[in-house]
Amino acid sequence: MILGAIRAFIRRGDETETTPEGADTPQSPDAPDGEGSTEEASSPPKTPPSNRALVLRALIANDGYAERATVLETLRVPRSEAEALLAEMAEEGEITLIESRRRTLVCRKGYEPMTN
Repeated sequence: MILGAIRAFIRRGDETETTPEGADTPQSPDAPDGEGSTEEASSPPKTPPSNRALVLRALIANDGYAERATVLETLRVPRSEAEALLAEMAEEGEITLIESRRRTLVCRKGYEPMTN
């Protein structure tokens, strides 16, 4: 905690730059009297995508549908958890599960393959 306070104090000192004329100017023009820091203006750290987003990305990458095994590989979570997620997404209407004799297709809503 103390280390974080020291880093914040050091960063405040770095907020101003000396111009060629020798005048100090704040880096952030919106902050009065140089009170703002560049950390506040930057975006928050990126969080990893949710499992739902990973499922949808896998389907988008495969023209809207993929085999269940392919989708399960992209999730990298226990199989039971992945199966529960797919069932929940199907129940909510985000995806469609099409079962055939040998495989199960996971499809984005509206991207189901045509049947004859």
